[in-house]
Amino acid sequence: MIDHEKLSTILGSSFTRIKSQRARSVAVWPDTIRVGNVEGKNESSDEHDSPEAAYAVCRMLERDGFGGEGKVFPLSTRVEPVTD
Repeated sequence: MIDHEKLSTILGSSFTRIKSQRARSVAVWPDTIRVGNVEGKNESSDEHDSPEAAYAVCRMLERDGFGGEGKVFPLSTRVEPVTD
C-alpha cells in the first residue's frame, strides 16, 4: 500500500493535487524496443483510476520489464495527473 504521508513529503503539492484524481503511468523505453506514439516519443502510457494504481504499474514495469518478460526495462517511469 502507498504511504500517502511519505509521498506528500517527497512530492509536495504535486501529490496533494493528484491524490484523488485519475492518473497516468508513463514509461520511457530504450531504442531496442519501439512503442513510439504520435509525438514520436518512445513512451507508453496508460490511464488509471488512482495515482496508487499508476505507481503500481510503474513499479511492475521497473521490476518485470516490457510484457513482464524481464528482457527490456524502461529507462524511466513517471506518474502524471490526467487533465483531459
